[in-house]
Amino acid sequence: MLNLALVALLSGSLFAAPDGDCKKKRTCERDQAPIALEATNDTRSIIGDTYAFGRAADSAPIKLWVEFGRGTTEEIYLPDGTELPTGTNVTSLRGALGVQFNVVNTSSFKFGVGSQLNIASDEFRSGGTTIAESGFGLQGAKIYGMLRGRVVGVHGGYFLDLASDPDLINQITASDGRDVIFFGADFDYPSERFRLFGGLDYYMPQEGDVVVFSAPGGDKGEPTGGTTSIMVPASDNILMFTMGAGFRFSVFELGAALLFRAQEDSGIVNASGSSAATIAPYLRISPPSLPVSIYFQGAVAREYADYGYNLSGGNDVVSGFGATVGLTIGFE
Repeated sequence: MLNLALVALLSGSLFAAPDGDCKKKRTCERDQAPIALEATNDTRSIIGDTYAFGRAADSAPIKLWVEFGRGTTEEIYLPDGTELPTGTNVTSLRGALGVQFNVVNTSSFKFGVGSQLNIASDEFRSGGTTIAESGFGLQGAKIYGMLRGRVVGVHGGYFLDLASDPDLINQITASDGRDVIFFGADFDYPSERFRLFGGLDYYMPQEGDVVVFSAPGGDKGEPTGGTTSIMVPASDNILMFTMGAGFRFSVFELGAALLFRAQEDSGIVNASGSSAATIAPYLRISPPSLPVSIYFQGAVAREYADYGYNLSGGNDVVSGFGATVGLTIGFE
């Protein structure tokens, strides 16, 4: 009897009157509202460090964003995880301008290409005196492509180092002097109120000059000052893991991302590798009916990925206070 009742119920729903046969139009629209909500597109596109941008708007195949961040640190992690004060305050400024064009921009599949221009500066101060600085200028450009379904996506691209070599005494550079190949995968599970996202990115620096700085010269009539560089092979690859969640209410989304960064054969103290675990809270504000978002993020980009507030690490910097504010167009 139960089976017969279920068959009758399903049959009745299949042969229910269509929209045009409703006697009261408002009643039909109200009854169909839950179906419309279920069909609403809720996909997003994150590329490693863009988890705070919001969902990608299908109505805007061209995405734009601009952001600015500032962070400080005064400590380092020893290889055993001990935090050691350095007596030096490092202040980092970061800016970015990006664009992405989705060549295919449907609700179920997206294919896009994009680029982001990074500007940066680092300043080292001790006892209130600047001992080394890079100046505020170009750091690099990121060029990438992405493929994405409703929930899962893959991406890959190239970091082009654009930082100029220092030409003054005590001048440093805000980049590591090398180009980088990167690729990764991400997911962003949509729901009406909650959001669960994550990603895994792998960065492969190419051979080049690192630890570039200016040193006194003047030997045998040479001009004072000069550039000193160290050649290193492309062995210190970087693995970046992202996992986070957000809660949406009204025009706001409040969430946090756990960021874990591990690097091979490189570190602050020695070349035994390094790691850093941080957390990056964020708040996104999206006006209704506009593909625009403003976001505030408790993290600052180093060169390839974000550093949030420190949790633990080894042979790396201890990230201090840092924040980034940004504006996106083409994201809801």
